[in-house]
Amino acid sequence: MRETKKRTRPVIESGASLNKKQLIRYIVILALAISLIPFTIDPYLPAFPEVADFFGVPNGVVQSSLAGVTFGLAVGQLIAGPLSDALGRRVPLILALAGFGFSAIAVFFAPSFEVLLALRFAMAFFAASADVIARAVVRDLYKGEPMQKMLSQIYLIQALAPIAGPILGAQLLGFLPWQGVFVVFGLIGLVIALAAQISLIETLPEGQRRSISPIGIARGYLSVLQDRPYIGLMVFGAAQIAGLFGYLNTVSFLYQDGFGLNQSDFGFWFAFNAVASYLGVQLGTYLAKFFQGQWMLLVYGLIGVFAGALMMIT
Repeated sequence: MRETKKRTRPVIESGASLNKKQLIRYIVILALAISLIPFTIDPYLPAFPEVADFFGVPNGVVQSSLAGVTFGLAVGQLIAGPLSDALGRRVPLILALAGFGFSAIAVFFAPSFEVLLALRFAMAFFAASADVIARAVVRDLYKGEPMQKMLSQIYLIQALAPIAGPILGAQLLGFLPWQGVFVVFGLIGLVIALAAQISLIETLPEGQRRSISPIGIARGYLSVLQDRPYIGLMVFGAAQIAGLFGYLNTVSFLYQDGFGLNQSDFGFWFAFNAVASYLGVQLGTYLAKFFQGQWMLLVYGLIGVFAGALMMIT
């Protein structure tokens, strides 16, 4: 009898094995995968008033769609990490990218606001999944200083997403219905998925994969929750995210209804905020060479609280 050999997919275990062309492809694809989270939020903010009018719902109801996005981001991160640890990186990443694309395109056919809310949850779920898995790919390939260098190259591209997203979204609204913006970014997601299918190689060997059992997953989470510095950073990050989403929930109506900006102007000024955020990250990276991280977090946090108080007064 003829022996049948099990075919194994190629696995690349170190970034040193990538040639220059492969490295560039990995940087671009992983950066775009991480960019799906801002692509889930920023491009559609100028359309919030139009969405409210289209479905005949109050502005506050449209703002609640960001709550669905937040929930989708949280669930996606919790589920995608253990799944990719058990099943590998390549296939789950491709599925997450494609899932984002199809969810965004499906918004075009949403018959009600409830369906829109469910699709926004799906977009956030798949965007968070792609983000987590893309970062895991970097961790598989690099350690220490090479990993920091790879991430810095990825962030150079990813940092453009919060800037380009609202500007592109506002410009598209000039000649497309608000649903068309979702279709455009959905197609972008499918193109990234196709590029990943063609170019990415698995980075997690089968021998290093973890059990997908509930007990194994629970033990992993328990070990993380016993890390006190991680808990402190998680609380700080949660407060930061809460402030960010409070801003995102109100900025569209504040700029357009409160200050009378049109959609194009809104996209410009929102992108201006994103540029300020990018500069803040670069400044923090530079200052980290001279000051300890915990003191920088304290100072940044106090400045944020002070700036927020000034905004409330004005």
